[in-house]
Amino acid sequence: RKVLVVGKHLCGGATDLALHLSTRDDTARRLTLTGVGIATCCHHRCSWDAYVAKAVLARLGFTAREFETVSWMCGWALCGHDVKAGTKEEEELRDRRAREAFPMFSREERVRAGMACKRLIDLGRATWLREEKGLRVG
Repeated sequence: RKVLVVGKHLCGGATDLALHLSTRDDTARRLTLTGVGIATCCHHRCSWDAYVAKAVLARLGFTAREFETVSWMCGWALCGHDVKAGTKEEEELRDRRAREAFPMFSREERVRAGMACKRLIDLGRATWLREEKGLRVG
């Protein structure tokens, strides 16, 4: 009885819950996990409590509070702080507020930082799957 887990648009912590549930030991029902494919999204909605790779990031020196900041900064990549929607005036207002809150970063730097934060969260998950669950990650 083989199981393949596929998920699309599993927002934030839902990805971690799916990973946790799909990789738990289920020998009583004789289920064998053969693969996991999840399109992660909404990294800005991740939480330390739900995150499967807490130990991985803790080894790198991240605290729960720092993780929450990293998660929040993911919003800079594609949504939230840098959404290009609405009128030109609304877009300029959002950009001005971001510049005021983080004057040391240009818009492009915020987007790059947000992408790096998303990657960090997903690499932590991949490391957890490989190290803790013995799965091949590619």
